[in-house]
Amino acid sequence: MVSKKMKALTAADRSGWATSAFPSKEREHFCVNSFLFGCPIPSVSSSGKHLSALDLADNSMAAQTLRVIFGDLDPNAFFCNLELRQVAKHLIDIGSDGDRVPKGNSEFLVFSKSPYGVLKDQYGLFPDKEKQELTSSDAQPYGSLLVLDAVYRHLRNGLAHGSFTEVRRKVPNHEKPVPFLYLQDTNRYRQITARYFVSYERLQLMAEQLQERENNA
Repeated sequence: MVSKKMKALTAADRSGWATSAFPSKEREHFCVNSFLFGCPIPSVSSSGKHLSALDLADNSMAAQTLRVIFGDLDPNAFFCNLELRQVAKHLIDIGSDGDRVPKGNSEFLVFSKSPYGVLKDQYGLFPDKEKQELTSSDAQPYGSLLVLDAVYRHLRNGLAHGSFTEVRRKVPNHEKPVPFLYLQDTNRYRQITARYFVSYERLQLMAEQLQERENNA
């Protein structure tokens, strides 16, 4: 149980590390085209790419996609919760709540699950209900879909708002240090909703799940 006194982390005094820049034009092009312009969440980008689980609002496919991308991560390194207090607690627990880029090469994604309302707004579910009326019981069959939506949504937002930086870390079986992306997302109240520390190998795996949309022009 998280203490009721625990609050969401604010981005103030915790975002000085963000450079909003890619040292490599190649990686900038990759991230922007794959996850910003190419964001696969329905209705988010007019040039967004396809991700079958999201296109079909298929929870089983979403669960499988999550296993493909993140199945090798320690469960403690992939944390998702609807409550920002829980997100804050987990970041504190792993020592990644401050104003410094994480040390080492241990990847993690700590983020808030997408709200129930996206099931109606983005995926066209529950046509006979107002999104404010959706309950946890309604959302329970779509738990993995909400997590997958959140994974790409936070990544898109962090890039769009410039809340990221790139660093290099030594990794076993690599002769030279390899690039990692450290990224943060916040809500309109400047509360931290997500922090990712992921390798470009992981980002490439995320991008490989996407398919180009057909150009009908």
